[in-house]
Order: sequence, then C-alpha cells, then structure tokens
Amino acid sequence: MRSTLLLLILSMFLHFSAEAQGRPTASNRSSKFSGGGMVMVKKKSDPRDKKMGLGGARRPESFENSGVEEGFNTLDQGNWDEAIDQLDDYSDSDPAAAYGLGVAYHQSGEVEKAIDVLEQSAENTDALYELGLIYAEQGEYDKAEEKFLELLMLDPEDAFAWYELGYLYLETGYYEDAAECFDIVLLIEPSDPDAPYELARIYAISGDVESALAALGQAFQNGFDDLGFVLEDPDLEEVRMTEQFDQLVDDYFQD
Repeated sequence: MRSTLLLLILSMFLHFSAEAQGRPTASNRSSKFSGGGMVMVKKKSDPRDKKMGLGGARRPESFENSGVEEGFNTLDQGNWDEAIDQLDDYSDSDPAAAYGLGVAYHQSGEVEKAIDVLEQSAENTDALYELGLIYAEQGEYDKAEEKFLELLMLDPEDAFAWYELGYLYLETGYYEDAAECFDIVLLIEPSDPDAPYELARIYAISGDVESALAALGQAFQNGFDDLGFVLEDPDLEEVRMTEQFDQLVDDYFQD
C-alpha cells in the first residue's frame, strides 16, 4: 500500500514539475497576494506529529550538537537575537544550525540575511520549506513554487510542503492545481483538517456547492474547529446559505 501511494505521489510531483516549466509564473497568475483582492489568512490548525514550532517554522527532529539544540530552544522562546548569536557559531558546519539561523533572521525581520543563509542549504528540506514561505511572503511566487518543488523532489511525502504549494496555487488562481495538491495531502495524512477546508473553498469558488459541503464536512470531522473563520470566509458565502451548512454546524459545533 505504501509503495503504491509513493508511486502516485511521485507521478503527481512529476506532473507539477513538468507544468511548472511551461506555465506562467505564479506572480503573473493573480493579484490576490499583491493586494488586488481581499484575502483572508487562515490560522492553520495545530500541527500533528510534525516538526513545527518556532513561530511557524519547522523544528528538526534530532540534533547532533547540544549547542544547536539550545539555539532552537531559544528560537522556541521567541528570542531571535540570542538565537542568532547561538546558532551563528555552528552554521558553517551544521546544516540544522544554518537552517535555524535563517529562521531566526526571518523572524527578526532580516529577510535578506535569512535568504542568504537558507539558500546555502539547498539540500535541507526544512531550509527549502522556509525559503518557500519567505518568497511567498515577498510576492516572489515563482521562486516559492520552485523551492516547494525542490523540497518535494527530496521528500515527496512531505504533507506540509504539498499543503503550502496548494495554498500558493489557490491564492494565485490555479484552482485545479491547488485541489490536486490538497488531495495529495489527504493521501498522505487522511486526518488532516486543513486540506479538506481548502478543497471546500475551491469547490465553492467553482460554484460546486454540494462538493464544497462534503469537503467542509470532512474538515469538521477531521477536527477543523475555527467556526468563526468559516462564518466570515467570503469564499463560502453561498455554502453558508444552505440548510446543509446549518446542519453541519449543528452536528459539529452545538453542545
């Protein structure tokens, strides 16, 4: 079963890699990220069994150097400047330290320094993930797409990378690509609550209210609990007008 899943994921990765060579860059697809339209930024559900922390960045699962681990503990506490001092001592010889240093620079607002450090860790999946996030924040969507695809070449089962790539496509108007990415997330982590929520948004945008309701029900079943966001999400306006939506709310949010 796992080998079949991996083959499917790899085939999808090759599909996206090939399309990325011929499609317009993401920066040309939509004005949503650049302020041309209203975008709601959803707070993702708490991560499950994933190396997260550090204000949203990914924490390595193990450390070869106790000093590097101490630097990451400092990152967890939000002390960016102190973490920079601690991790800089090891960044030339320890890939985890270089990644942590890039995160610390990013969190402290020194984005160019963050990019310089992280770009030197081209085979570190955590560094590629952080770079993807940074480039998306900076509006360089073609570079963000490139980094997530590079990451998935190294680890095609990284559900968080598939999610961020899907979110990039969703916010730039490539809805079919986005839906395929979120479907892959659910192949890897069937209990993920965020991917079906984004699928519900895509279906709603496409006018398929019935499918949107089904995906939203899956999100709620998987533990998506931000009802306030759902009630305000402009993409779900037509979905909220249905009796089926009211029933979903009653089923999952009423005592």
